[in-house]
Amino acid sequence: MKIFNRRNRLRGPGVIALGVVLAASQFVWLAGDTVAGASTVSPSITISVTNNVTSSTTAGTYPQGVTLTATSTGTLGAPTNGILFYESSGPSFSPANAACSNASTWTGSTGNWTDTCSPPILAPGTYEFTAYYGGDANYSADTIGATPTYTVTSNTSTTISGVSPTGPATYGAAVTINVTVSASNLAGTVAYSASSTLNGTYAPITCTSSTYASGAGTCTSSTIPGTTNYLEATFTSSTPGSFSPSTSTPFGYTVNKSSSASVAISTITPATATTYGTSVSITATVGAGQTGTVAFDTSPNNSSFSGISNCLTVSISGTTATCTTTQIPGGTTNLQAIYNGDGNFNTVTSTSVSYSVTKASYILLSASPGGPV
Repeated sequence: MKIFNRRNRLRGPGVIALGVVLAASQFVWLAGDTVAGASTVSPSITISVTNNVTSSTTAGTYPQGVTLTATSTGTLGAPTNGILFYESSGPSFSPANAACSNASTWTGSTGNWTDTCSPPILAPGTYEFTAYYGGDANYSADTIGATPTYTVTSNTSTTISGVSPTGPATYGAAVTINVTVSASNLAGTVAYSASSTLNGTYAPITCTSSTYASGAGTCTSSTIPGTTNYLEATFTSSTPGSFSPSTSTPFGYTVNKSSSASVAISTITPATATTYGTSVSITATVGAGQTGTVAFDTSPNNSSFSGISNCLTVSISGTTATCTTTQIPGGTTNLQAIYNGDGNFNTVTSTSVSYSVTKASYILLSASPGGPV
């Protein structure tokens, strides 16, 4: 089994191959039939791409179609097998159109044979095309090198025209993103997303309210992450066959972490005084939306606190975090919880709670030498 990409193109005399798509970026060849008596004479095939509207060989505007043409300068008659065309907008090739595979429609005359294919409408982007000929009795198999790049330009454009408030917002506050789409009469929808890095993964923004009409859209959200964000807006037309999607240039916007986080010790079990060494469970409750961990501390004088070693990073589940420990010292002690913060909230410390632990009692046993205990 061989992978067909720009670094490993299948070659071999008289092989007709069948392709199976495994992923968007790979095309896997499965060995096929060998043409009986296949020649070793090259069909000398080249390929080209032509815009069906403007005849350009390098660029077009969505939804203009293209025609792929394979030309053979062979002098041993017309090739008798079809040509397989492939397109790529990334590092590997995948079928441009399954209907093109092995379509034996060569026309022309000696030294100028052509076979054509019209792939589906190409989305905006930059493409290369290549092809494979499986060989026949007169000509050997051949993999044809890639064409020059062909660029498809979107016929819509989307722009983030502004964000309100204009300065840094605080997480949890309402932020409104304003968008314009190139043609005011375009019907469709706008989706919004954010990333903490310019070329990172963009996650959807939840809009508490959104509008789009006559080429203008808004999204109001209070959950844009508390960091330096890059915002994007993507327009999708109601008539995708006529108008392509378009995504705005990333718009930089800062949201500061919120200082409105809360944490409080809500329960201690057992609730009454216990004996040193007994297991005690301390539960802290945090505010809605807070994630991360809580640390638990003790102090004999409500002033100098030290962490409970097995409860420094207790994970929050829902809105609570529970520390179970046997390390609370004997006597009256003060307990507090510290919310360690997350991407959207700053750290915060609870009010301390007093708790009593009775010192453990020990019985000292003595014995006379050689006597009973």
